[in-house]
Amino acid sequence: MMFSVQQKKTNRQREHDSYALEYHLSQALPSGATVCALYPKEILTKLLPIVAKEKKLSVMLIGGNAEAVRALTDAGVLVAKGIPDVYVGEPAGFSSKGSLVHHAETPEWTNRSIIAIGSVQQFATHLLAKFDMLHTHKVVSEIGVLPYQLFAEEVTRLS
Repeated sequence: MMFSVQQKKTNRQREHDSYALEYHLSQALPSGATVCALYPKEILTKLLPIVAKEKKLSVMLIGGNAEAVRALTDAGVLVAKGIPDVYVGEPAGFSSKGSLVHHAETPEWTNRSIIAIGSVQQFATHLLAKFDMLHTHKVVSEIGVLPYQLFAEEVTRLS
């Protein structure tokens, strides 16, 4: 996948981005909520347990990997059942027209108001056939919590 915002980042910049993502994820999720995480990958596996513990969230998983299950269990926030107040997902990337989701994940992303989390570095200018392009309610990134269209405009402007 080709990304429009290509930069080599120093460790300090990556650390800053991680703090920004954690802060913005915390702002996007209401305290005490039940959160359903769809197919957590690197960012959600690292940050969701921290934010969930701080904000007293209960977290359900759909398509959780072993590392995410372990991290959420260790944080004491993983639940097996519940009615989600919020859906959060980590797409493979973003484009000007929507979040890029693997075909196998698409059914769980469809017909839900989802907050997507990812980096502006994941903004694609060339799309690959292995992804579906889906509407996302909001995006949590290093630049804030934004409606999808505003996120796409900001990333395009920054490129």
